[in-house]
Amino acid sequence: MHINDKSKREFLYKPSYFAGMIVDDEPLTFDSFYAISDEFISLKQTFYRSTLCELICELIHIFKMGSPNYSRLATLFGDSYDYTHGGLIAVYGLKEAKARKEEFETQHGLGKAGMDYGNKIIVSVEPVDRMFEDIIKIEMDIDIETLKVDFLYLYVNGSLDLIKVKNDLEQYYHNIVILKEESLTISNESCQIIITNSNLN
Repeated sequence: MHINDKSKREFLYKPSYFAGMIVDDEPLTFDSFYAISDEFISLKQTFYRSTLCELICELIHIFKMGSPNYSRLATLFGDSYDYTHGGLIAVYGLKEAKARKEEFETQHGLGKAGMDYGNKIIVSVEPVDRMFEDIIKIEMDIDIETLKVDFLYLYVNGSLDLIKVKNDLEQYYHNIVILKEESLTISNESCQIIITNSNLN
């Protein structure tokens, strides 16, 4: 159900940045024009036009092929993204962010620094650019040491039948864990994709 292989999506697997440094050992190649490449435009159209089941299959394939750059993955869902938690960590690194937190709390009191000075990075895209308007928001939990996406949350329209989505996915995948409780959780070795009703949040 996916449209490309990794060789056609090199832009998606470029190393992520962390405090002005690259986390990955791969050599840096600048490709600031990736967003106008045929590969990016094609994949963004897939994210926009696909059914929810097709999109999830695409995401499973993306994570099976490697660890995508979280900022580039986010821009496939929408034109911009926000750090809802840990923006200072993403910009300055954990050590500097903690130092800034300690300095702030020395001046203003313990607990006054707020979430942005925490030890976790959460990236959010809202609204999500989808033809079917079935996804309200996406969030990604980012590992602070490697900047890899650990959890990808899709907050879907409350009218969607998650049991049907589960049944549809099981037609294509037999070697991944799909759990249906209040949310639908898809687990593989590289990431967990969690589809949850937006009305529950």
